[in-house]
Amino acid sequence: MKTGEVDLKAYPILYVDDEVNNLIVFEHVFRDRFSVRTAKSGEEALAVLEADPIAILLADLRMPGMDGVTLCEQVRTRWPEVTRMILTAYADGADPIDAINRGGVAQYLRKPWEAEELAGILRTAIELRAMRSAVEELGASLRAGERLALIGQATASVVHDLKAPVTTLKTALPLAREGDVEALDDMQAAIEHIAGLVESISLHARGRAPHLEPVDLGALVESVLPLCRVELLRKARLELDLNPAPEVHGDRLRLAQALLNLLMNAAQAIEGPRDAQRIGVRVAPREGGVELRIRDTGRGMDEATRARIFEPFFTTKGAAGTGLGLAIVREAVEAHGGTITVHSEPGVGTEFVVFLPAEGREPTG
Repeated sequence: MKTGEVDLKAYPILYVDDEVNNLIVFEHVFRDRFSVRTAKSGEEALAVLEADPIAILLADLRMPGMDGVTLCEQVRTRWPEVTRMILTAYADGADPIDAINRGGVAQYLRKPWEAEELAGILRTAIELRAMRSAVEELGASLRAGERLALIGQATASVVHDLKAPVTTLKTALPLAREGDVEALDDMQAAIEHIAGLVESISLHARGRAPHLEPVDLGALVESVLPLCRVELLRKARLELDLNPAPEVHGDRLRLAQALLNLLMNAAQAIEGPRDAQRIGVRVAPREGGVELRIRDTGRGMDEATRARIFEPFFTTKGAAGTGLGLAIVREAVEAHGGTITVHSEPGVGTEFVVFLPAEGREPTG
């Protein structure tokens, strides 16, 4: 067999006919080219199908007891992957229609058959079956790959979400041991955030919706700051402008994670002496909702980078970055019916502007 050719004997053919002589002739003519099984009745054919894998069913139309169409109908229900064909010596025009409608018959052939013509039909049927199997296997492989990719992306997302609170615990612990009360508060906030992430993952795994509640964005900023305070103040001076604004109905933890990602992104963009750098956070009402602005005096971005920053796994930080932070932010904002835009200039800095509707749609995803 040449490379790329279908192994015809790997796809067994079951020929069903109540006339034994027809079975003997069929097997004698085709046994060298195909894997041939025979049965003298529909009931016997079903027993063969129960016991062995069959690719092609070739059944006589008119047989005592179960006729060919009824047999094909049962096979269609129980083994839909089997290609079904009917052989008949009768020229009743209604038979082909009945065979197609009831039995899903692929070929309706006339007796007496000519060996080479029938061999060509069987070969084509097997090649189509092999092609269909290959496509199904490829589809299964692609679906498996997609599932693995989703699992990988979900795992990467969880790891990313845990980085900031774990970093807070690591940096705050030595300070807390020295009696820094604020460091203890930071550690408490980090532990509560991790607990919230674990609960969120558990809810998602069980297919349950997250808890939705009114969220004050200004208060949310203040609750998130302990998770990144050390990193922010190490890089720049922090400027807060938190004005009274309408509450947002949503997933508090998801919004907190988005806010944390934006703050950490601002800190990581800053280079140079701390005293010359600024990170600003502003919350203010805007028609229809609330606006959050986070700006930094970091290195900024060119147009090509700005166009890709929300793509999952795109990063300018090399091995130090996962490329998920801003993708998570956009997903959370859009799930709450909001928008996010970015303004940036190389060497000047970057500002992210988030708008969330006060009476937005129910969060999705």
